[in-house]
Amino acid sequence: MPSEDLALFIEALRGPAPADEAARGRARGALLGLAAGNALGLPVESRGAADVARAYPEGLREVAPEELERPWDDDLAQTMIIAEALLQRGGLLDADDLAGRFLRWFEENGRGIGTLTRGVLLSLSHGVSPRSAAREAWELSGGSAGNGALMRCAPVALRWRADGAALIRESQNSSLVTHHDPRCVWSCVAFNVGLAAALNGVDLDWGRLARLLEEAGAPREVAEIVGRPRRGGVGSLHLDKDGIGFTIKALDVAVHALRRAPDFEETLIEIVAAGGDTDTNGAIAGAALGARFGADAVPRRWLERIRDIDRVQAAADALFDAGVPA
Repeated sequence: MPSEDLALFIEALRGPAPADEAARGRARGALLGLAAGNALGLPVESRGAADVARAYPEGLREVAPEELERPWDDDLAQTMIIAEALLQRGGLLDADDLAGRFLRWFEENGRGIGTLTRGVLLSLSHGVSPRSAAREAWELSGGSAGNGALMRCAPVALRWRADGAALIRESQNSSLVTHHDPRCVWSCVAFNVGLAAALNGVDLDWGRLARLLEEAGAPREVAEIVGRPRRGGVGSLHLDKDGIGFTIKALDVAVHALRRAPDFEETLIEIVAAGGDTDTNGAIAGAALGARFGADAVPRRWLERIRDIDRVQAAADALFDAGVPA
């Protein structure tokens, strides 16, 4: 079956030393990078590149010091909800459990929550089941495919980087609780396959991945972004143009960071400078870049301005240990 072919492709990405310290550093880098990128992009969220350049002629190069006193933004908060759900439930995501965790966060904090997710959680608070709430919100939106599932799915790659079938299934589950659109669901699968390869320190055949995704049922838009040749820089992504919160645009950021980016810090600064949904693009790119370059590449001065960052690193370590293949 096509999905089995994709699962076997993922399992072939294990790499020669899946449990060494370099691999642990990449796992830490994925979650710490996500936290750093999310925080860096917050001050210029939804602004155009020209506006960002006027405000920050040298680029936005520091995380706002106020972040240390603020609750986590939705990108990091929902990522950690998924991370801790995976750790507490043997690596398996349950829709009712995950919906309950999201709802508690919404009621206690909810900082930065997206429109689609808000609608789903409001339905959940009135007793609608998670999958029904997600489907109804999607239908009411006219078929919106936002980036809110993609921004938070990285913990699945840390936990299931050596198990193809589980990575596909749990990536999908991480989306479906709030984001019903197939483009959202399969964007999470595609990104997590790329993350798994980076975490395992192996090269990925992106053209073959694109073909396998489409054969497994992924929308053509997802497969095209994954398989598209990469020649331009961040400017070629047009991040401040139409559909800034679209999952396909966010997946474009992820693939660029996994395939083309030469370093962590300057690439992330450039992605934020490009404008658009800067906090989510920063989170997604930060996860990708951290998985490639490791935790040591994430500027310590950025992390020191994010509250409870030790909790993020502890989750990365626990997911890494749980995901070591037998």
